Amino acid sequence: MSASTQIKPAPTAEHLQVREIRDQLLRLHKAIITAERTRYQATNGPVPNEIALFHLVSGDPFFAWLRPLTVLIVAVDERLAAQDPLDDAALENVAAEVREVLSSTERGNEFRRNYGRLLQDEPGIVIEHGRTVRLLPSAPATPLSTVTEPGAVHHGARSDWTIDQGPFVIKIAAPGRLIPGHGDHGYGPLALVAESFLEPGTWIQLHPHTNDEIISYVPDAGVMRHDEPQPHPLVTDADHLMVMNAGSGFWHEERTLDDDPPLRMLQIFVRPRTLDLDPEIQHGPIPPLVPNEWRHLFRPDGDGTDDGGTPFTVRNDVHLFDIRLDAGASADLPSIPGWDAYLFVFTGGVEVAGIPLGEAETALLTGNMATAQTVTAPHPTLLTVFLINPAATVTRAGTVGR
Repeated sequence: MSASTQIKPAPTAEHLQVREIRDQLLRLHKAIITAERTRYQATNGPVPNEIALFHLVSGDPFFAWLRPLTVLIVAVDERLAAQDPLDDAALENVAAEVREVLSSTERGNEFRRNYGRLLQDEPGIVIEHGRTVRLLPSAPATPLSTVTEPGAVHHGARSDWTIDQGPFVIKIAAPGRLIPGHGDHGYGPLALVAESFLEPGTWIQLHPHTNDEIISYVPDAGVMRHDEPQPHPLVTDADHLMVMNAGSGFWHEERTLDDDPPLRMLQIFVRPRTLDLDPEIQHGPIPPLVPNEWRHLFRPDGDGTDDGGTPFTVRNDVHLFDIRLDAGASADLPSIPGWDAYLFVFTGGVEVAGIPLGEAETALLTGNMATAQTVTAPHPTLLTVFLINPAATVTRAGTVGR
């Protein structure tokens, strides 16, 4: 009797997808090592060959921050080698682990701090990151009503989440971080608000964006120059707004000239409702601020509440308003039934719902606390308010917003 031949079952579609994720993680890992090798050599001298590099990555403290990604790849390898076929649940578990490593917002997370630095400095890492997250199945949306009680006010001091690149410093205001136990740094379609500082003569080199809606807002003195694939740069200043609907992807660079004033601005990241939309650029003048009156800066595309005051749109359910309040002035917050409000004080300070907020401080008002509220400014103030639909469908595959 001849011995029977054991034939392994064909791999499941989920198995193949996990293998593809694993292969892309290896490419991302390699790109990071290549970039960090350059930085290591600048301080410690040349790394003579790949064997020496392997030993450094395995044991030198300089590369120790990479351990979470290395452990993740090993864990995925072990799942692929297991006898049990991989199903939808296994694929979701792998995707969740990848998101946790690449998108962790835990304070003091050394991997996230260094990975964020590379995403700012290395276009190649941005590309590999985008390829990685696009392989992940969409994260199941968590209804926001399950993570925050109706009618709450959450507030916080100026963000300590900082990316410092010398002449370019970013303080990241993350609305989701205001909510205790909230598992997302963003809040629904509003991913984050980056308070950005650029010194004169700063050049942010050509870099890509995908699946983010990026709004450049300069409310006071200062100029941001965007060099797009076109003959002349687009200038964002107190009189002009720019909305970059990145969609499937575009490249651009940003700069300030030597004779420009120091720049403080907000760069706002909105999560689109679906992936890989057509890339678009919106740029143009905005009406001047009238003291103590709200100005509508952008709205959702196709939104039926357009008041005719803004041509700028984003591809999810977020509105932005700003107001310049005189000392002692008050104003009713704009509101939409069922939507929540996120406040960022650009200059000055306000009191809302009995809570004082100073410069760069933030508050998230949910449920009935987001309606029929009045803000009062004890001294001259510039305030921004985002209205957010907590039931909006969101994607989390953006280059920055995620």
